[in-house]
Amino acid sequence: MATRAEILLAVNSAYFHALQAQSILTVARQTVATRQFTFDQVSELATNKLRSGLDVSFASVDLASSKLLLANANNDLQASFATLSNVLGERVQTNYQLLEEPVPSGALPEDSQLVQTALRDRPDLMQLRYQRDAADAFAHAEKDLNYPTISAFGAAGILPTHDPAMRNDYAAAGVNLSLPIFEGMLFTAREKEAQLKARASGEALRDAENNVIRDVRIAALNLSYAAEQMKLTAELLASANQAFELAQARYKVGSSSIVELSQAQLNQTTAEIAEAKAKYEYQTRESILNFELGQTP
Repeated sequence: MATRAEILLAVNSAYFHALQAQSILTVARQTVATRQFTFDQVSELATNKLRSGLDVSFASVDLASSKLLLANANNDLQASFATLSNVLGERVQTNYQLLEEPVPSGALPEDSQLVQTALRDRPDLMQLRYQRDAADAFAHAEKDLNYPTISAFGAAGILPTHDPAMRNDYAAAGVNLSLPIFEGMLFTAREKEAQLKARASGEALRDAENNVIRDVRIAALNLSYAAEQMKLTAELLASANQAFELAQARYKVGSSSIVELSQAQLNQTTAEIAEAKAKYEYQTRESILNFELGQTP
């Protein structure tokens, strides 16, 4: 169960990373198209002596930068597909058509509830509990070796050839009592060893539970932060889009320089990438929290 949970977490992480790379590639393509349009527009204005050659240079740099972003995004997507194919156990890379996963909404349960769920459902903790219980049972068994043992036996049968003065059948029974007196304290030593191993198993379980409590709390905090980050990046993107539209309008009427338009384009691209990363970071963090809780499909 623990191995299955680890594999599912690896697949989910690779899947959302590939979705993120796919989204950033879309942003990069849109950025190239936008800056290509701006470059063509500025070049036409410069040809008609309405803009300077400096404006063309700035637009050319922005276009080259967007193409570099596109190449990097495409490389990241191929690397993500390679990772996804690997965690799926495929030796040949497959470029999947990935579908978006819905982003859940709603507040997280209380911290104490998350901790109780993890302590109940984590398969690694279940394994440690079984080991502790087995060690306790073995320690009790070793202790019982110090007690006397009683064994009973019996026999019955028929004598086909016998003295006529005797009966032709027989039966007998006996009881044997064994006292562990001359065992050189071997049973006592084994009992002590088993008790110490049982105590060590209990402490190992306790340490693992403490680590799980810590990991669950950190995962819940990271998920809450990812949700807040997703909200803030959405607001940032809306502001960046508005700023770009205003900068573009101002540049068209000659009220601003190419520097202002270039900065607005950069801010818009940065905000789009941040918004895409925040969304898939949230979904990855959610998968991590589910793993820490021991909740796998």
